[in-house]
Order: sequence, then C-alpha cells, then structure tokens
Amino acid sequence: MTHSSFTVGSEFWPVAGDGFTISRVSKREEVIVHLSLKRNQYVGQYVGEGEATPLKRYHHLPEQVVAEITDWLEEYPVWSRDLLEQSMKAGPARNAIDNALWRLEAAEHGTSFAKHVGITSTHSLPTAFTLSGARPDIMANHALGRHRFRWLKIKLMGDGLDADRLRAIHKAVPDKELIVDANEGLTEALLEELLPVFLQTRVILIEQPLPEGKDDTLRDWRLPIPLVADESCHTLESLESLRGKYHVVNLKLDKTGGLTHALKMKTAARAMGFQIMVGCMLSTSLGVYPAFLLGQDADYTDLDGALLLERDREFCEKPELIV
Repeated sequence: MTHSSFTVGSEFWPVAGDGFTISRVSKREEVIVHLSLKRNQYVGQYVGEGEATPLKRYHHLPEQVVAEITDWLEEYPVWSRDLLEQSMKAGPARNAIDNALWRLEAAEHGTSFAKHVGITSTHSLPTAFTLSGARPDIMANHALGRHRFRWLKIKLMGDGLDADRLRAIHKAVPDKELIVDANEGLTEALLEELLPVFLQTRVILIEQPLPEGKDDTLRDWRLPIPLVADESCHTLESLESLRGKYHVVNLKLDKTGGLTHALKMKTAARAMGFQIMVGCMLSTSLGVYPAFLLGQDADYTDLDGALLLERDREFCEKPELIV
C-alpha cells in the first residue's frame, strides 16, 4: 500500500552583496517556495524535493504559489508528471511539483536525477554571471571581480547611463564577451542608439530589449547581434510567435512549468531553428540543478542563480559550473 504526504512553504534567502537590481525591480532577498514530497511503499520511504521562485513580473505571490501546489497535490493524490502537465498551467507552482517528482521518481528507481532524465554523464557548463544594475563605475568594479566567467550579463536600466555602463565594463575587462539584458526596459529608439556601443564593447547577445507584446517591430530589424527572447518566451505555444523576431530562446523552468515541458520545448525550438539559452531565476542549487541538466547541450547557459545568493542550500545536487 502506498501512502503519500507533502510539506510546502516559503523561504527567505538573502541576496549577496548590495542586492539585485534590474530595470523594473530591486531586491535584497528572494522568496523561494520549497516543496518536499514523500511516498511510503512497502519497501521504504522515498523523498523528492523541489523549489520555485514566484515571478513578480507575472503577479505570482508566494502564498498564491503555495496554495496552488497544495490544491493540486490534494486534488490528485496519485501524482504523475504527465497528469501535472495536463492539469496545471505553466508557472512556478508547476515547476516546484515537477522538480520534486523527478527526484521522487529517481529515488524510487534507485538512480540519480541525471540518469532518470536520460543523461548518463554530465559535463561542466560555463555560465554567464549577472552584473546587477548600478552606477557605471560600480558595475565596472564588479566586472573586475568576475572576469573569470565565460560571459558577463549586463543589466541595462534604460536610464540614459547604459552606454556609460558598457564602456566602463569593457574598459575594465576588454577581453570579455558581454550579454546585455534589458528586461523589457528599452524602446526602439534606445535600442537603435545603443547598437553602436554594443558593437564596440563585445556584446554578443541582446536579451529582451522591448516589452512582451510590443516586440513585433523586431521582425523588421536586421541587427548584427542575435536577439534573445526571455519574457516573451514561456511554453511550446509561445514559440511560433517568436519566429522572425528572435534568434535565441531563453528557457527558464519557472516559466515553462518544469523540466518535463522544457525538454519538449527545447526539442521543438531546435527544430524551428532557434538557438537555446538555459537560464534561471534567483534560486538555490535545488532549483538550478534541473536547469543544469536541461543545459547540457545548450548554446548558452545562464545558471548563476545560486551564486547571486548570500548562501546556498546545503543538502542538494550542485550544478557543475565553470567559473
């Protein structure tokens, strides 16, 4: 006879340094929803843990995510990832359950998370490291301290200082390839104005320059630097709308609703000609590790979520990142 139980709740994780700032928000701590699933079978008890980061951009409140998780687990006592994908909308609540179910299934099969996904051996991945939005001199100083990372991701603020930020950072680390991320914070005019600076400062990717729903004009742009869809990229259904506007899609599990859907989405995106970036929210290694598995054959990986926190979760798999 099988007996299942769960515990779920919100946790508060301090952000490292002076906090984390992008064009629309600044924070000194991240609220992460943690879930633990247990199944007791006649041969023993099995546990699977998962976590998710509520997305303020989409008005997800931590208590709302906890309630969604609780409601689903109580409504469907026989848990499965297929049922989860069919019956719950994409988002952080589904990601937390999906994450935990992968681990629970792996424990029940007596295997590792990676092998359960179908990956016989993992390899270390490079990661971008994000420089939080700040004054140009502060960001340049932070770049000096993070020069060993494969890429530096620069948060643009759309405040008239972005060109100065990029020039200061490039002067500090002239050999470093940069990714710029506007988080929907630019206008067409600002994008055009900054393009020469991007070319001068070794920018290799431009991530989500315009707001979701207001980015159709990108179809008419012929930029020499690839565009990455982040806030405009959610699930399989969103991919078709990105054709002709973006070259790269950024897969984040809190948007796709978990690794199960993200694996399908990666296959479909590849078939449509997109390059793949795998990213993450501010989260501990418990949340980053499934993205690390997803990113084993990605073109770009931005998996610094746990590195941006003051501390990491102790007892969980750690992604192998080249830093």
